[in-house]
Amino acid sequence: ELANVAIAFPSDGARVRGVLLVQGIASHRDFREWRLDLLAEGEEPRFLALGETALNRSGPLVSWDTRRHPNGPYTLRLRVLLDSGDFVEAESAVVVDNP
Repeated sequence: ELANVAIAFPSDGARVRGVLLVQGIASHRDFREWRLDLLAEGEEPRFLALGETALNRSGPLVSWDTRRHPNGPYTLRLRVLLDSGDFVEAESAVVVDNP
């Protein structure tokens, strides 16, 4: 299989709070590294984590403390950088909903 890039947890559309373990799959035959960013409307992407080892099955990407961000909608973006300089990515839209 050429590429397998996915955010396994939290799932698309999830409401999240507190500290959670973001999990995903990040593999490609031309894999160089993976990077996880947090996107918020109208803001630059915020770096969350980077890995130089491919994840062929769902595994932990980062422990994310949602309390560091205002409540509202965000997108987690998992991007796999390839040896060619291209990338493959997956996204999961979530809503931070802390008390």
